[in-house]
Amino acid sequence: MWDAGERLEERKGQTTLVTFPNLSSPGHSGSTKKQDESLLEDVWTFLRAGRLEEACNLCRSAGQPWRAATLSPFGRLDQKPSIEALIKNGKTRALQAIELETGIGHQRRLWKWACYCASERIAEQDGGKYEIAVYAAQCSNLKRILPMCTNWESACWAMAKSWLDVLVDMELARLQPGGNIQFNEEALDQSLEQENGVTQSAMGPDSWPLQVMNQQPRHLTSLLQKLHSIDTVHEVVARSCKEQHRQIEMNLMLGDIPHMLGLIWSWISPVEYHETMFRK
Repeated sequence: MWDAGERLEERKGQTTLVTFPNLSSPGHSGSTKKQDESLLEDVWTFLRAGRLEEACNLCRSAGQPWRAATLSPFGRLDQKPSIEALIKNGKTRALQAIELETGIGHQRRLWKWACYCASERIAEQDGGKYEIAVYAAQCSNLKRILPMCTNWESACWAMAKSWLDVLVDMELARLQPGGNIQFNEEALDQSLEQENGVTQSAMGPDSWPLQVMNQQPRHLTSLLQKLHSIDTVHEVVARSCKEQHRQIEMNLMLGDIPHMLGLIWSWISPVEYHETMFRK
């Protein structure tokens, strides 16, 4: 990313090394906030492109290694602190023991919870939109991601990524003792019937926040329906769903070839043909 490199060069010699997050510190000036917002815009672009390693490297180069740690807390590109990952990344035996004792995926869920709390807290304090989106993307908090998605591709990516992440964590939770009871599909569907204001403890301290689960599509058809809803996505995204190439794309995603062919024929066939068919 040339823009990211140019901005980093401009910041060199001007930015002091930030070794911990303290956004309310007296030294956090307006110009520093602008630099952070510029950095986070580039980080968001990298994450959208699936380039997590470049996003982390950019944070470190900008003197914010702690921010890189929030993106990849278990080292490099490992998103789950397995024992193999901890050993590979030089983590201590104490961390390895914690992961073994607390159960599969426990540390990952703690990280997800922290990202969820960060995205909500920053939003409540009217923080930077890119910082909100970056943290929200790590925990499937669609309510905070979708305002940043002003085109069809971005919104579709956000929903698909969030849905996949939740399904992965559901599978990890099933590997826990009693997981089939605590975190099954029935519990996921029942969560839709509960109010959005339900307490975070409703699913237990280790489970996924209900506020996040309720935002997820339940299947591909549901995902595409959400893309049509202006209550869920940006109005530009909803309008894009009416475009012919998007309709073809969505039918291909569903594998509904007959319906897609019917749509194409209705677009290219002459009006007289439709009038004749109607009279018949």
